[in-house]
Amino acid sequence: MPDLNLVFRRKDDIRYRVVGDEAIVVRQNAAEVLALNDVGARVLELIDADKTLAQVIATMSGEYDVRPDELANDVQRFVAAIRDAGIVVDVSEEVSEKVR
Repeated sequence: MPDLNLVFRRKDDIRYRVVGDEAIVVRQNAAEVLALNDVGARVLELIDADKTLAQVIATMSGEYDVRPDELANDVQRFVAAIRDAGIVVDVSEEVSEKVR
């Protein structure tokens, strides 16, 4: 599972739009379309190359009625899955270099 201090961003070929209670994600380079539920859409919205995973989870903890440890575990697993699917990429090193 991804470390909570990592920073992610959507890959450049990813387009998404929230429609009703789900998000439609288009991976242009792979010619794939995926559907995410409202929680997955919120994670994707919050991943913006400016927040650590811990900050994403902290924001979501005020929005969902779930135990903090359960939310952290679920978000980490989800981010690992969308990272492996090529939807997001870890940019932690890029962000830390900008801070220097």
